[in-house]
Amino acid sequence: MSKVIEPLRPGDPREVGPYALRGRLGADGLGRLFLGRAHDGRLVAVRVIFPGLADDEGFRRGFAAEVEAARRVCGPFTVPVVDADTSADQPWLATAYVPGPCLRRAVETHGPLPAGALPVLGAGVAEGLAAIHAHDLVHRDLTPGNVLLSDAGPRLTGFGVARALDAVSHTGSRAAAAPAFMPPEQVRGLDVGPPGDVFSLGAVLAFAATGRSPFGDGPGEAVRFRVVHEDPDLSGLPTDLALLITACLAKNPHHRPTVTDVLDRLTAPPQKPGQEPGRPAAQETIQGAGRRAALEAGQEAPRWPPTSATTVIAHPRRAAAQLPSDPTDGPRGSAPVVDVAEVAAVGLAITTPAMRAAKRVTDVGVGALQIAALFGAVGLMTLIISGDPGWAWEFTRHLASGFWWFWILGLAAAFVHSGSDGHDRLTVDADRIVVADERWVRWRDRSLSIPWTRIERVRLVAEPGGTAHSVVVTFRDGHEPGKRWETRHNVRTRHGGHVVARLSVAPGDLARAALPSRLRDALRRHGKDKYTPDPPPGA
Repeated sequence: MSKVIEPLRPGDPREVGPYALRGRLGADGLGRLFLGRAHDGRLVAVRVIFPGLADDEGFRRGFAAEVEAARRVCGPFTVPVVDADTSADQPWLATAYVPGPCLRRAVETHGPLPAGALPVLGAGVAEGLAAIHAHDLVHRDLTPGNVLLSDAGPRLTGFGVARALDAVSHTGSRAAAAPAFMPPEQVRGLDVGPPGDVFSLGAVLAFAATGRSPFGDGPGEAVRFRVVHEDPDLSGLPTDLALLITACLAKNPHHRPTVTDVLDRLTAPPQKPGQEPGRPAAQETIQGAGRRAALEAGQEAPRWPPTSATTVIAHPRRAAAQLPSDPTDGPRGSAPVVDVAEVAAVGLAITTPAMRAAKRVTDVGVGALQIAALFGAVGLMTLIISGDPGWAWEFTRHLASGFWWFWILGLAAAFVHSGSDGHDRLTVDADRIVVADERWVRWRDRSLSIPWTRIERVRLVAEPGGTAHSVVVTFRDGHEPGKRWETRHNVRTRHGGHVVARLSVAPGDLARAALPSRLRDALRRHGKDKYTPDPPPGA
């Protein structure tokens, strides 16, 4: 959304609700955006939904629900919803008008932002996302066009309505979410949570730093393919920022940092002695870009007081980006920004491909034997009842040949069960314990992420026989998960706590035999006093 004010065109409405329209601000996949003025003189941005969407009842229901949720979002880095009518012939939504250009226009007009300005911009956007996520909303359409450079810092707009389009089948190719800034899970049509916004934040920061998308331009399908399958182009980025953006752009949402982690990295104390954390030079750079672009667009030049940006850096409001308000929903965030070598050192495969293949062969063999035993029992019962071995044999043979599909279904069920059993990778770092679900067959994603702040203690318990070790977590008072979370993540209550992962150890495999020791070291190093070693067996 460029936020350039254009005259109204023939056919444009002159009034929407109580607002007199004064000009056009642009359009996206949802509708047209107008500049409106209320009776008391307040300026608002009025989004009028396209007629094609307004005629879809599924969209209307989703739009009404998302607008109601968006009304509750309030923060210095978000554009508030001030009014809406979701039941009108053409539904509309009014937000506060922000006199300033969007990030895309500022960069396209004046070039990329200097490296020193990026932490200020990123921290403001991350603060806005934290406010949105605190109300169980996901932006889902974070692009440079939805980041406005206002007189009080960057402001996020366009949130709270993109999800409504999910109910409309014919909008799959819509332009509301630019493909280059969509997370891979959104491209694939999967559920998008807060980690999806973190991916978009990384792409937006890369655009602000280089003036281009990290996944290039071109046809939408080509860009979507690169988002899902190829690494981003981060050439030209400062090293520290490149590491952060690389983490944000991880393909797996569970490997991305949370909004709080991004704030921690962007608001870290400066390395240069005596430098103020607010980075006034960076503030002036962003402020200047916003003023120049606004003046060229014929708008009032925004004034960006240094104190506003200093507040972003020195006093981030991190409480909004902590755990979900409902602990039964479980942690939905993802792994924090950590050194890659450190992650590799404590990332353990719970089951290997060879172990899964062996289990599939075993399960299929057992399934075949069970089916054969069933038909054998039928034949034995027939023999006992009839007393004629020949007739019993013919009956059983014809029954087995007539129910060949029963054999196929039984073997397929055993095969699928073996492929849907267990998690694949356990990662322990300084901020949390992550179990990534990488099964080759799965009905739902069982991945989980538990911050150390929720954990009272953690143990590694050897199961009888020594072929498996269970990671047992005891949650702090007030942070215990509910039954819904346990069912969703396949977590069982045993050993006086919650078994969040089981590390398989194959007999005779010396490499895997050393994994429990590595896991204990990781839990001791990162969990510190929360790690409680179990007494050796028989003690």
